[in-house]
Amino acid sequence: MLKSPDWHLLIVWYFFLGGIAGGAYFTAAIADNFGGPRDKSVIRIGYVLALLLIGLCGILLILDLGTPSRFMNMMRHFKFWDPMSIGAWMLGVFGLFAFVSSALSLVGGEGVAPVRRVVSLVGTIAGFFIAAYTGVLLSATALPLWREARLMGALFLASGASTGMAAIDPRARGLRLSPGQRRGAARDGTARSPLLGRARGGGARPSASRGSHRTQGTGGDSRRLGARGRLHPPLRHRHGERLTGSGGERPPIF
Repeated sequence: MLKSPDWHLLIVWYFFLGGIAGGAYFTAAIADNFGGPRDKSVIRIGYVLALLLIGLCGILLILDLGTPSRFMNMMRHFKFWDPMSIGAWMLGVFGLFAFVSSALSLVGGEGVAPVRRVVSLVGTIAGFFIAAYTGVLLSATALPLWREARLMGALFLASGASTGMAAIDPRARGLRLSPGQRRGAARDGTARSPLLGRARGGGARPSASRGSHRTQGTGGDSRRLGARGRLHPPLRHRHGERLTGSGGERPPIF
């Protein structure tokens, strides 16, 4: 009879939060290396969130081991054949990258941006390992259900990336709309319709809903986009640059 692994709720949370930490760091690194100035909030939030969550993962692992000395013993003696030893070391390595990236994003200016981007690219490898390692650890057990799941590591990696992006998105993009604009967008789609009208080349049409913004032609749209053009960031980038003349700026990707 197979003995089931003795994994408590602490390890379950360690699996979950570790995946989010890796995904958040990966998202911030993508925005840092390929995004524009408008992605600064994504970069900061992603790095800081990864640091906080990976620190919490370390605490959960220590609590599960029972005594901090057992964790320190794993850190002092690296065993490449022991999955737990590899996981503990990679937890520390990724925590170091998350700390450096967070510090550079919070206190460093544009002068340290190249260094931060290089650090993020290397740190992403450690983040990928943390996100996928737990799935590989599950598939290495003797239980047939998990042992036969050869793609468990890839599944955990994809899950970590998606949950990391979801953890950043409400904080980074939700702040771009005021509460009144969010209510108007949810009610009748007025946050999108003026830009779609300009994209199709049609004239400006007043909105039929009470309380929504009314347009007054191309000149009015240009002034509106220049002053409050945060209604729909992707459309604003594609068509807002032509109206506001803000060319040459790196486009946001989130």
